[in-house]
Amino acid sequence: MKAKYVITEGELDKAILEKILPVKLLQGVKVIAGGGFSSALSWATSLLSTTDENIVLVVDSDSTDDMTTQERYSFLNLMLRRSGTPDRFHIMVLVPEIETIFFQNKDVAESLVGRKLSEIELKLAANSPKHALRLLLNIEPQGTLDILDKLAPEAWTKLRSTSVIKELMDQIQHSGTSKNGLQAA
Repeated sequence: MKAKYVITEGELDKAILEKILPVKLLQGVKVIAGGGFSSALSWATSLLSTTDENIVLVVDSDSTDDMTTQERYSFLNLMLRRSGTPDRFHIMVLVPEIETIFFQNKDVAESLVGRKLSEIELKLAANSPKHALRLLLNIEPQGTLDILDKLAPEAWTKLRSTSVIKELMDQIQHSGTSKNGLQAA
């Protein structure tokens, strides 16, 4: 599948992805901030109904519970199938939220924070990455983008090689069969 649209829940999610994904990869791709879960779903169903383009829907699970996450994925899959065939969309449910990408690689997390992280801090980050960023960096959510400017080049390479970002990049750039799935921390 080669996606023309990437739909996120919010402006910060959109900005994070636009900052992380290579500029060249995003040429010809529109990243849309849905304005919340329901609005992102509405954007996705509308685009599937009114265009022939492929989409990637990136949403938070808002939970670390496997059953809740699976239910969210199943609901999205059911709703999107009403508007388009499964080969035209890809669903990414991030557990528990998009900020999990900063903690998928310990080196990236420590580069962001500027120090080694304890096991307790890493467990906090796995369960509540947005909260962990605020605590560890003493920032508000909007400050998340600013910290990305502090990443060393090798940390960018590692961040782009995390499973979430690799899956998204693959869906944007390659034609072929969509493998819908969940993304855990």
